[in-house]
Amino acid sequence: MITEIVLTQPHYPARFTRRYMDAQEFTDIAEKHSGFVYNVACRMMGNPHDAEEVAQDAFVSAYKARYRFRGDAQTTTWLYRITVNAALMRIRKDKSGKEMTVSEDNRPDVA
Repeated sequence: MITEIVLTQPHYPARFTRRYMDAQEFTDIAEKHSGFVYNVACRMMGNPHDAEEVAQDAFVSAYKARYRFRGDAQTTTWLYRITVNAALMRIRKDKSGKEMTVSEDNRPDVA
């Protein structure tokens, strides 16, 4: 289902259409491009387990952002950017978590 909005403000073209993706259309896109998203995540993360988590995070983010998809770019371009962002967020999260972890063996003796 595609909804059309007509804007009459002077700085917009006379007829400006914006495409809204409904849940069923998103499901079709997710099924069609799941391999693509997983491959991008796998290249970014370097292992299948993290790639699966990043792909899932990417699809959750894409689902939440489906109303902001205007259709100006290809669907794969949109999904690629969301997947890369999800991977970068995971890398940052993992990096900050490792820096903050202190093992029992490395703790200084406190008198």
